[in-house]
Amino acid sequence: MVGTGTASPTRTDHALESKIAHGTGAGQLYYGAGSFSIGDDYMELRRTFTNRSDTDITINEIGILVYAYDADNSALRRALIARSLFTITVPDGGSVTLYYRISG
Repeated sequence: MVGTGTASPTRTDHALESKIAHGTGAGQLYYGAGSFSIGDDYMELRRTFTNRSDTDITINEIGILVYAYDADNSALRRALIARSLFTITVPDGGSVTLYYRISG
C-alpha cells in the first residue's frame, strides 16, 4: 500500500501515516493486483498503482501489510512489516510499479 505521509518510520509503526485510498476518485489510486517472486536469498513484492483521478498524486510512503491467522483466538490479524519513505509523483492517467525486495 502507499500513502502521503512524511514522518520518519519508527519501530512501532502499525499503519501508514496517511494511506492513499484505492479507487478512481479524487486523491485515490487504483491498486492493481500484487505479485511476488522468491529467490534463494530474497523475496520480491510488486504492485502497480494507476492514477485515474484527474490530478497528479504524490506518493511519499510505501508499506507492506501482511495478514496472519491467529489460531488461539480464531481471528485474522494484520501487521505492518515494513514502511519506507520516498517521493514519486504519478501523473493523471499514469501508473507506477513499485518493487520491494527483502533479502537475508
